[in-house]
Amino acid sequence: MRSRIFMRAIALSLLAWSIPSTASASGEKVLVFKDSVAYSGHSAGIAAAMTLIKGFASANAFSIDTTIHLTSFNKANLAQYAAVVLLYPEAYNKANPSTGLSDTMSAEQDSAFKDWLLTGKGVVGVHAHTRMNSNWPWYVRTFMGMRYVNDIGPQSSTYHVTDPNEILTMGMPKDFTDNQQVRVDSLFFTEADTSYKVLIRADAKDYPAGQTQAFYPFVYRHNYQSARYFGLAPGHNADTWNSGSNWNKLFLNGILYALNRPGYGPTAIVAGPAPMGFEPQRLGNGKNQSLRFGLPERGRVAIRLYDFKGRMLSSLIDANLDAGSYSVPLPNGLRGSLYIVDFKAGNFHTTMKIVRD
Repeated sequence: MRSRIFMRAIALSLLAWSIPSTASASGEKVLVFKDSVAYSGHSAGIAAAMTLIKGFASANAFSIDTTIHLTSFNKANLAQYAAVVLLYPEAYNKANPSTGLSDTMSAEQDSAFKDWLLTGKGVVGVHAHTRMNSNWPWYVRTFMGMRYVNDIGPQSSTYHVTDPNEILTMGMPKDFTDNQQVRVDSLFFTEADTSYKVLIRADAKDYPAGQTQAFYPFVYRHNYQSARYFGLAPGHNADTWNSGSNWNKLFLNGILYALNRPGYGPTAIVAGPAPMGFEPQRLGNGKNQSLRFGLPERGRVAIRLYDFKGRMLSSLIDANLDAGSYSVPLPNGLRGSLYIVDFKAGNFHTTMKIVRD
């Protein structure tokens, strides 16, 4: 009841503000599992993707460990990680003769991975992600929602951003053409399933005749209970990860989503109705910037400001407040265009993205 009262009562008015030049570190650890067999068609793509991930980690205050061993997926080892990146995993159900390694988890590894996920962790699957663990029904059907069938190309195809207000694809062109391998998957979710969010869909005309699925998810996210999955199909060619590529932004945003950075995780308001006065909006270039809100009853209020990479810029307030109206000043010298407010009042918690003109 209390959370409902706070949700109805919050009235936020935001004047213009943006991003300063410094930010504090978050410090999460990410485990990167690389394809355990150096398949020649993926080697260059994996190397280019690893270069990107290292740059992302340095710029966004997280660290990475890499492994080609599924023995890393045990309860004790997974406990140190906030997210996992599955980088070009394949479908080796038996140990590959060239390495003695497999890309399909054992039952014990399945269990450890699932238990870890359901503590609020996230996974990013890159390129061959729907091939891995194809013999694990929960992972394939319930969590990932797709099963690999085949692929076509690489070929020139058209891609469509599904929602211009989605923070993970913000700034990308609505429609664009690129040379990528078109993936054909069996789908276990529909567009009506709102726990899945298709971010980029491939154009139906780029699929073979007889491929009759209603929509063609190429990049998507899935919130399952407290766990998060981000599926990123591009990447067969190393050129996918060239500087300035549309896919690079998505790769980084997918990792931030898996890490549950403010504004990127499941508490973010990205579409649909929001509490009164608490909606994403575009702002001008005002001065005397402040955040105003009202409380119907005494409660603990914590408001934090983050940059677009999910790094905390400032703790605006963290205190017990009486019922009433409040105005909290924002930091001076802010520059930039996209930022996030994380607002907690009693049992009410939400995040909001703000865009400056």
